Amino acid sequence: MEMYDRILSLLGIYRKAGIIVSGINACKSQIKKDHVFLIILSTDIAATSLKLFKDMCSYRNIPLVQLGTRYDLGKSIGKDMRAVVGIKDKKAADKILGIILQSRRKNTMGVDIGCQK
Repeated sequence: MEMYDRILSLLGIYRKAGIIVSGINACKSQIKKDHVFLIILSTDIAATSLKLFKDMCSYRNIPLVQLGTRYDLGKSIGKDMRAVVGIKDKKAADKILGIILQSRRKNTMGVDIGCQK
């Protein structure tokens, strides 16, 4: 769980830095403007929203990760429950993807990564 906690704490830091967007409508808007480099979905997101974001990210070649519950994502950024979080900075997105890929190699965290570049 060390990697999971590390990602959630990074999300809080990124929120304070102003490089994330959260919420379904805000993330959809930023994806359409090509301002997002990584989308993080909660594992308990609605099936229709999951399909919508998978399609949008696949079309625009944006990495998509499912991680944590809506409660966990919201708490990590100091907000109410959030089903979607978008990272607007390339280096920050690469940092999170690096942590996830490293943990997949060690097989310590079950994370679904899709739409890889």
